[in-house]
Amino acid sequence: MNIATLSIEPETAAWLAEFAAMPPRENQTIQDLRDAYKADLVRSSAPAHPGVAWKPLSIQGEAGRIDARLYVPLNADHGGPLLLYVHGGGFAVGDLESHDGLARLIAAASGLKVMTLDYRRAPEAPYPAARDDVLAAFRWVVANAAQLDIDPARIVVGGESAGAAHAVASALALRGESVAPRAVWIISPALDATTSGETYRTFATGAGRTAAEFAYLWSLYVPDSTMHTDPGVSPGFADPVGLPPLYIYTSEFDPARSDGEAFAEKARAAGVPVTLRRRNGLVHQHPEITGVSAASRQAVEDAAKELAADLLAAPTETPDIILTPDDLAFQPFNIPGFSGDTRAAFPNMDTTRAPFIALLKMAPGATLKRHFHPRAMEAVYVMEGTLMNDGQSLPAGSFLVHGPGVWHGPHVAPEGGCTLMFIQYPGVGPDDSVFVD
Repeated sequence: MNIATLSIEPETAAWLAEFAAMPPRENQTIQDLRDAYKADLVRSSAPAHPGVAWKPLSIQGEAGRIDARLYVPLNADHGGPLLLYVHGGGFAVGDLESHDGLARLIAAASGLKVMTLDYRRAPEAPYPAARDDVLAAFRWVVANAAQLDIDPARIVVGGESAGAAHAVASALALRGESVAPRAVWIISPALDATTSGETYRTFATGAGRTAAEFAYLWSLYVPDSTMHTDPGVSPGFADPVGLPPLYIYTSEFDPARSDGEAFAEKARAAGVPVTLRRRNGLVHQHPEITGVSAASRQAVEDAAKELAADLLAAPTETPDIILTPDDLAFQPFNIPGFSGDTRAAFPNMDTTRAPFIALLKMAPGATLKRHFHPRAMEAVYVMEGTLMNDGQSLPAGSFLVHGPGVWHGPHVAPEGGCTLMFIQYPGVGPDDSVFVD
């Protein structure tokens, strides 16, 4: 089909004209395919959002360590939801760097923490390696919810294209576990390795990713074509009973459009709550071209906001934390950066429920070196005595407030000592400090 006969939105059409001039993906080596895909995606993605920070993570998978990233928007809820986002790339390409811009965009638009992972790729690691890495990542997130400052009951799995296939396959495998995904959030999903849906014929060519490319990339992930109807391989063939709510966003001009829409219809018939939206005028790769197509960027942001609205509206039944003075035991507090006699009590260290809170009794002469917190906003309240902060005297009743990355201190307790309350949000605790040499 000729691109001129399709009502593709103008900025996407201009990008498609350049994309069509590239060498056929089926004729490239895997490394050339990966390099070209990353370069195009980095060039075509929206600029990195300044309101989103990230940190590297390392997860233990069945076959070894899995590199991952946690993206944290500055307005993320304490103990809030997390989106475990599985990048696309036709099962064989894509990585943490290629999807950095998209992950930041989703985090900024939704206000949710977003985690991405460097799962194993085909053809070196065929089915079910990628799905198993996603399962390992989900279970690791559940086990480390407190450290990540997230609510384990509100973890969503999601992704685009092939990543959507891995997300749905993982959600299917996690049915019945004590903690399962709260929802599945997928964009331009490719869920059928047989590529037999109607739109694989309607948009076989002329709309970016071709039907032949889908078939080729599926063959890298699952070389044995007799397995292509296996529900573990092709989630579109699975029984969706027991899945959590589905958020499915298809693209009008996409060979794989029928994958997502047929699965949505099947899931609804099985009693699964489904939100299905078709992005008119857009193509399969629209999540990957948010820097060159304003309509594509708006589509991703709207989908992210829709997910967040549902997740953040969820009420909580977590009881209050109530402590009396008898519950607070001050113990010697010795961590790098402190000198002198300091004792600490911790009204709250469970950062899935409330901000990190510490009470510090600093004896005369006790000092905390100048430092900053890479991730946390912090408030320091002088409860008793006087605190010297970088030479300035702060009497009882004073507040010292600073955001992530802001140098402060040194904190010195003069004659008489002082008692301080530290409150950090998101809760990261005393280990999240960088001290001046």
